[in-house]
Amino acid sequence: MDSTKNNPAVPAIFAIIVGIDKYNSKEFGQLKGCVNDAKEVKTFLTKSRRFGGLGVPLSHIKYLENKSATRRAILSTFRKHLIDNPDIPDHGNTAMIFYFAGHGSRVPSSGKFLPADARVEVICPVDERTRGNDGQQVAPIPDYTLAKLLKLLAAKKGDNITVILDSCHSAGMSRDASTATVRSPAIPSFLTTLERDCCDDSSQSHSSWSPSTSSHVLLAACRQDGKAYESADQTQKRFRGHFTKALLHALRRAIREPTTYTDLIKSLPALGHSQVPHCSGTHQDRLVFTTNPPVAGAHSWPLTPIRMFRLEFDTALSHHIDGMSARTKVSVVGRQQQFISTLVVWTVEPPSLLVLQNDPAVDIPAGSLAVIDDENGTQMPITVTDRYQGFSVQTGDLSGIRPGTTFAIHNPAGAKVGSLEARHVDSGEAVLVPGDGNPVAIPQNSRAVVQGWTDKVRVYVPSSFRRPLFPLDDGGRCEQVKSCERANISLRQEGERVIIERLTGATHTYDPGITFPASPEPSRLRSALSTAAHFHYFLERSNERKPLSYGFTLEMYQLGGVFPTRKPISANLVEPIKGSEHLYQAGIVADPMARYGFKIRNRTGQDLFAYLFYFNPAKCSIKVWYQPATAHEHPLKRSQGQVCVGLGSEPAFQFKQPSSERDSGYIKLFVSTEYHDLAWIEQTGIDTHGRGSGTGRMDGEREDFRMRDWDELTVVLRMVTRSKAK
Repeated sequence: MDSTKNNPAVPAIFAIIVGIDKYNSKEFGQLKGCVNDAKEVKTFLTKSRRFGGLGVPLSHIKYLENKSATRRAILSTFRKHLIDNPDIPDHGNTAMIFYFAGHGSRVPSSGKFLPADARVEVICPVDERTRGNDGQQVAPIPDYTLAKLLKLLAAKKGDNITVILDSCHSAGMSRDASTATVRSPAIPSFLTTLERDCCDDSSQSHSSWSPSTSSHVLLAACRQDGKAYESADQTQKRFRGHFTKALLHALRRAIREPTTYTDLIKSLPALGHSQVPHCSGTHQDRLVFTTNPPVAGAHSWPLTPIRMFRLEFDTALSHHIDGMSARTKVSVVGRQQQFISTLVVWTVEPPSLLVLQNDPAVDIPAGSLAVIDDENGTQMPITVTDRYQGFSVQTGDLSGIRPGTTFAIHNPAGAKVGSLEARHVDSGEAVLVPGDGNPVAIPQNSRAVVQGWTDKVRVYVPSSFRRPLFPLDDGGRCEQVKSCERANISLRQEGERVIIERLTGATHTYDPGITFPASPEPSRLRSALSTAAHFHYFLERSNERKPLSYGFTLEMYQLGGVFPTRKPISANLVEPIKGSEHLYQAGIVADPMARYGFKIRNRTGQDLFAYLFYFNPAKCSIKVWYQPATAHEHPLKRSQGQVCVGLGSEPAFQFKQPSSERDSGYIKLFVSTEYHDLAWIEQTGIDTHGRGSGTGRMDGEREDFRMRDWDELTVVLRMVTRSKAK
């Protein structure tokens, strides 16, 4: 019996499990623990929940091991068992798992469909580098093939998909050896065949397109530049992968209490050999194997215990810290030169540093020394003052958090257990402490939800509008003002229609506002107001200092060719709007056959993270078009680095016919020197009945941007019908 059916929190599960130790080609080193890992994953899935498993029927699992795990078998099994499986309801919430343990690698692109210097991440089937029945050399399975299959699966069956890769370079897609073995083969010179497994016409409309990581959550054994290790299990006397062994142990705990993918990876112990597991995907904050957000809500953040304190230096030595910047790491050693801890600089205030310690259990004893990262490795005596415990959350100034913003803290079951307030805030992180200074007991895997915004949405509602709207029911994000001149947004009624208009900002003149039928329910109007405010806030979000000004660009091209070899056939369509700083425009003619792609370029001297959003003013919806796959590697390298979105093996963009002769939307690019969790900005918008989704907040007063550099630009995308263009 499938015991998951008795637990409404866990849907039905279908899985493909692949484990390869013995490769056909002698070019591969043989592994020892992949098949063991695959068997343990199968046991975990099939064992009843009563005994720590998930109770998945054997008929729901396809298991490929060693010689059965050929390239053809892996790809065909993915299609037959998942994409085309009639037992999996279309567009449902069935959990689908793809697990692979074996060799993986990063190989150079052939240059035919990706930049010549690009690296393609691959997983290695058992018959790779041998001759197939057709006499051709069997190629690895590239990341873009797996991504395409995952997109097809998500589009047909739903996006409750988990990919688990225990192989090297699995952050994009090997295991390594001393006393442990690495799951990574030697790298061939290039992909021997141009991938054609998924070469149907790959494009989606701008209203539904999302990056590959929105189709699934990836749990990877290591970061992109790391290695995945296996070694002999001292208890069972057999080889196991470090990652899979730790992950299964954590999963047995996770199925007993609400746990997100992010919390799951954070709970793993240190794996040794500098192996750092990784979790990515738009839905990484869902509860494991479900489509459910955390009990505290989708707009909540996990808490990380930290400690803040001030390092005081002798005034005569303070010149050694003058050139330091935020996020600089400082090592602390003891009197006998033993390593104690690594600290992260938050602010530089000579002769002291405000620092953050991510391991609050480690004490800094008297007589410790700070090691300065200069050419001499200067060591300076320190005095620790202003010590206090706290928690960090990965949201900050860019998202509207200010010092004093209050957060409700919810345990994994969703119950409120206390509150904290932001004491220190930078652009992407906030440090939370008890408002009254008294310690608060916070259970593991608790989450923070904003309950008191310091910024307010300024909304004008004419006196003729009789329905009561204020206060709103969402924590006081909006406030009513008495005149249009002071407002950011206005709401009025004309006949049986309600109209919401944006009144301020660089882009508000480009859209006519949103109109929907009047509803007798005030809750719908309140929800619509919050949604409109959220839309306006992030569309108009800018950094007054412009720290990266003119050092990055967004280019848009019409594409020719077929997947995965599409290339630009037009000039760059993006051009500046005269007299508008950081505001650009692009014009296109509606054509259902046209495909488009983007290039983000970095000419600054700093590595950057990039985030691309589409803002649809017709219903105040926001969609992620691109976000970094990992927080551990900057995708936009300094000095001429670039990220391609919708080009080559990426799904191209296709724009729907406008509802009138002219239509417009906004493409917003954020760049930052540090990683931000911005996926939560997405919202579905206001529907035709006036129901909204999202959380609105507005800029109340000019804030001080500190710590991390970020910047933005906006493109007004104008589309006209072919008849109007003529």
